[in-house]
Amino acid sequence: EGFDLSGSDGVRALIKYDGFQKVAHDSLLVEVQSIVEEVIKRIARGDGSVAYSFQRVKQAAEAAAVESCVVSDDIFAHNINEEEIVDLLNTIEEKGGVVYLSDSSLETGKQVSSFGGIIATLRYALKFH
Repeated sequence: EGFDLSGSDGVRALIKYDGFQKVAHDSLLVEVQSIVEEVIKRIARGDGSVAYSFQRVKQAAEAAAVESCVVSDDIFAHNINEEEIVDLLNTIEEKGGVVYLSDSSLETGKQVSSFGGIIATLRYALKFH
């Protein structure tokens, strides 16, 4: 099958195309895109099993609730200390979560950036304070 779109629109359409996802199911790009889409769906449904922004993801990580986390490379633009970010990502992995890094020049990275540079799917819903 072909696409009549070029540039970033064509890439976005290709990544979302079922045929491409079947071929590239092990691709990190496809996996990260599906996590971002899942976060957006959960937010739209009012599902509490999602966290975004550094503080909320940190609270979720401390509760061992993070299932997967996507971090945009521009998270440092949000005035967060590098050591704190590294500690957070290590905590997520130590408690069984998976961490993905996303390039902020790509559409997926831009989406993550719009949520404070970090998003996470959670194993269970949390109330944030």
